[in-house]
Amino acid sequence: MKVTCSELRKISLEFRGLASRLLRTDFREGIDNLHRLLDFIARTPILRGFVEKCQRENPCVFDIETIISFRKYGDLYQVPTNREGEVAFVYALLSRGAEKFGDYYQLCAGYGFGTGIQEHVDSFNRMVVMPFVNHLLLQIEEESIILGCVDNLSRIHVGGNVGQVNVAEGYGSIIATNRYAETGAQHLTELAEKFLGIVSQSDVSRDNQEELRDLLESIVEQLKSCQQPPKKGILKVAIDKIREVVSLVGGVDQLTTVGKALYEELQQMLQHL
Repeated sequence: MKVTCSELRKISLEFRGLASRLLRTDFREGIDNLHRLLDFIARTPILRGFVEKCQRENPCVFDIETIISFRKYGDLYQVPTNREGEVAFVYALLSRGAEKFGDYYQLCAGYGFGTGIQEHVDSFNRMVVMPFVNHLLLQIEEESIILGCVDNLSRIHVGGNVGQVNVAEGYGSIIATNRYAETGAQHLTELAEKFLGIVSQSDVSRDNQEELRDLLESIVEQLKSCQQPPKKGILKVAIDKIREVVSLVGGVDQLTTVGKALYEELQQMLQHL
């Protein structure tokens, strides 16, 4: 099934929202949010087709029922290390978990070190679900390249802590970004924290605040890692989001001033890529 750039953008936005909802879920809502994500994948041909392709190309047959039933508390699921295997395994694991359990914690138990249920859910999401989400977001980005939507990546939300697709655009980009990181990461962090602090005291919706925080934290983390540069797409999304927030609030001089400085900092970063 062929999709247009506009349709792909809608798919990306809805998938990102549902993935974010599961990755941030309260343990009491986890199983419902898991069903929402799996249902969307099942009814979206581009995502369902990718999962099915991974299942066909993965040589291993997983006995998920046995794996779940006999896993000891504290043992991690043995997730394959290759892309096709990881997608096939995690999809099968999540699907069976959604069928078998009425509580998301039952699937995640033993992934945290503390006694709090939420900690186990958060750790499971970070270690198992987030890489799976990243693979599907990467597939969406690859489709956007095939369709010639590359110039529209700033409008296709494939970033944030929900699963930023970290694909380096060449060794030169990595070197340039690392050089910038030496002096820019700390300044960007300070600007981002100041801007987010001002925004938190404004009338900006919680969803907009969380999306903005995800974008900025992801960019800062990438700079500090000095391994891969932030994608141009996520930088452009962040810039657009800052503009949107500033325009929504309006009339707040400090927010406008800090927002402009942050915007210029991200623009400078783009020039290094």
